[in-house]
Amino acid sequence: MSEQRCSFCRAQFPAAQIFMLDGKAVCVGCKPAVLARVLSGAPEPLEPVGLGERIMGFWETVGVGWKVIRTEWLALLLLGLFIAAPLNWLLHRVPFPDNPSMRDVARNWRLQQFGQTFFGVLATLGTAWITRERLEGRPASFGGALRHAVSRWLSGIGTAWLEGIFLVVLTLLLLVPGVIFAGYYAFSMIAVSLRGCGGTRALDYSKWLVKGRWGRVVGYALGYFLPGLLLMVVMSVATEFLPPVPHLELVTDVITDLAIGLATVFMTVFFLNLDTVQRAREATGETSILDRRLGQNLGR
Repeated sequence: MSEQRCSFCRAQFPAAQIFMLDGKAVCVGCKPAVLARVLSGAPEPLEPVGLGERIMGFWETVGVGWKVIRTEWLALLLLGLFIAAPLNWLLHRVPFPDNPSMRDVARNWRLQQFGQTFFGVLATLGTAWITRERLEGRPASFGGALRHAVSRWLSGIGTAWLEGIFLVVLTLLLLVPGVIFAGYYAFSMIAVSLRGCGGTRALDYSKWLVKGRWGRVVGYALGYFLPGLLLMVVMSVATEFLPPVPHLELVTDVITDLAIGLATVFMTVFFLNLDTVQRAREATGETSILDRRLGQNLGR
C-alpha cells in the first residue's frame, strides 16, 4: 500500500489515512488541530514542512525569518519602537562632553549596557515570542509580545547579568575562552523567552544546543547581525557630514536598534530548528548519554 507524508507532523501514513485539508495532506492525528485552525481563522504556519527534519542552511533560516518579518512587521515595529525610542531618548539626555575623557567614555558605555540589559532585553524576549507564535500558526500581536516579555523580564535581566559576569571574567583571564563561551551563550535570551528557564539553566540550554556546532552557530549569528551593524556604521559616518538636524542622532540610533533587532527573528528561527532537531535525535537515541541527561536536567 502506498504511503504519503503528513504536511504537518511529517510522518508517513498509508494513503487511506491521509486527508486533504486546505490544500495539504493531513494525517488522522493532525486533522483536529488543522480543522480548528481553519475554522478559527488562525494564520497558517509558515513552515508546515517542519523545522526539525535537519539543520537548516543559513539562507533557509533567513527565508523563513523574512516571511515572519513580512507577516508580523507591525507587531515587530511597535515592539521595537516602544522600547528603542524611550530608551535612546533617555540615553541622549545624559550630558556628554565635546572632548570626553576615558572616564566619560567608560561611564557612557556603562549607561548603554545598563539600558540594554534592563530595557533592551524586553525587545529580544518579545521578538522571540512573536517569531515562535507565527511559526506555530498562532496570531501574534504587540500587546501579547509585551505581556510575554514583561512576564520573563526578571529572568531575562538575571540571565543577562550572569552571562555578562561569566564572559567578562573569562575574557579577563584569557581572551579565547571568553569568545568561545560567547558563542555557546548565543541562544540564552531566546531560551529565557521560549523555554521558561533562566540563569544558569538558560545558559546551559543554549550551550546544549550549540555544542558540536559552535562554528555554524557563530557564523550564522554574524551573518544575521552584520547588516544591522553595517547600517549603524554607515549612519554614524553619514551624520558627521550632514548639517545639524535636531534629534537626528536619536532617530538614527532608533533605526539602527530596529534593524539589529530583526536579527533576533533569524536567531529564533535557528534556535527552534536546532531545538527540534535535538529533540528528534534524543527520541531516536542518536545523542550521547551525557547529552540526554543534560536535556532531561534542563526540564525538557
